[in-house]
Amino acid sequence: MPDVANSYTKRKLSDRYPTDLAAWQSLQTHYREEMQSTSLGELFKRDKKRAEKFSLQAGDLFLDYSKNHLNNETRKLFAKLANESDVPAAIDAMFAGDKINTTEDRSV
Repeated sequence: MPDVANSYTKRKLSDRYPTDLAAWQSLQTHYREEMQSTSLGELFKRDKKRAEKFSLQAGDLFLDYSKNHLNNETRKLFAKLANESDVPAAIDAMFAGDKINTTEDRSV
C-alpha cells in the first residue's frame, strides 16, 4: 500500500491551486447562478429547519453557519472540493508528523 502521507507532501501543485480544481469552478458557478442573488431571508423561508441543519455543537462549542449564503448543494460542493484537494491525505500527513507546513518546512 502506498504511503498516503508521503505522497501528499510530494505532490506538485499548479500556481493557481486550488482555483484550478473542478470543484472550485463548480462552487463559483453555484454561487454566481444560485446563491449570489438569494437573500438569507429567502433561504430561511424555503427551509424552516435551516438553523438546525446548518449548525452543530461539540461540548460547549456551538457553530451556527446557517446565516451564510449556502445550501445543501453548497455543502456537497465543499465536500467535493475537500476531496479534490486531498484533505483526507493532509490529515493523515499531519497526524503522521510529516512536514506539511511548507512555508516553515516543518510538521504542524
